[in-house]
Amino acid sequence: MNWEQKLNALSALDDNISLKLTKSYVWTVDSQIEILDCSNETNVRIIKPVVKGKTPQEAVENFWDYVTKLEFNQLVVSCLIRNRDRRMFKWGDDEGWVPFGYPEDTEKDGGAR
Repeated sequence: MNWEQKLNALSALDDNISLKLTKSYVWTVDSQIEILDCSNETNVRIIKPVVKGKTPQEAVENFWDYVTKLEFNQLVVSCLIRNRDRRMFKWGDDEGWVPFGYPEDTEKDGGAR
């Protein structure tokens, strides 16, 4: 996949994903996509990926690698603005985004479904 196809695939998880050029002339991917890290059973974390690139292509490629090359105990969490849907996914090379359902705390923490 080229970088534009990867950005399009990422937009399936965040319908407002965009590229931004910072004041320091660095490209970033602006997104609501987060990583659920369950590597420590007593301290589950949600990580907001912040990746940069010298070009739009490099920023997208870096972001793509960050969210598709996860550890066994990490999942991508998306929150689609259009329907306030929050879901977990992993990237499958042959299947695309493979859903893992809803985070258990979605209703408790006020997150919309």
